[in-house]
Amino acid sequence: LFAIVFLWQMPHFLAIAWMHRDDYARAGMPLLPVIEPDGRSTGRQAVLYAAATLPVSLLPSAVGLAGPRYLAAALVLGAIVLWLAFEFAATRSHASARRLFFATIIYLPLLWLVLVLDHVQDPRNIGALARAALAAGVPAIATPVRRAAPVGATAFKAAADGPLAGILEYV
Repeated sequence: LFAIVFLWQMPHFLAIAWMHRDDYARAGMPLLPVIEPDGRSTGRQAVLYAAATLPVSLLPSAVGLAGPRYLAAALVLGAIVLWLAFEFAATRSHASARRLFFATIIYLPLLWLVLVLDHVQDPRNIGALARAALAAGVPAIATPVRRAAPVGATAFKAAADGPLAGILEYV
């Protein structure tokens, strides 16, 4: 997981550095887009790190930490970031850097959310869903009543008084 974050940060911060290269130059900060203003090296580095992130993000499935849902999501999300890194490298425009930046912002939380949700075996298990929602920072969850597992007053009280307070609402 560390390797995913380590590799992910480079396309993310290279996109930021490209969008704000004039500010960094005025501040005297020697970032890559300031040192090499044509952007070819910046684009190449963004592609290389995005390309390295893709196979590394598949490792949780390879070592048994995640299943096929995570594998599919990691492939799709990684391919999107890699495509946008190629677009940025080709055009070196502010707009393409912005798209890459926002894609990297969305990529990491979605990848972690899928990794967490990949461990929910029974979607009717309100406790597992609540823990996954809590881990992902989701403020609330809802399940259809006709397919929900019954939740007794004791279970609801324990959840409402514990670390899941505010996540569960009994309606």
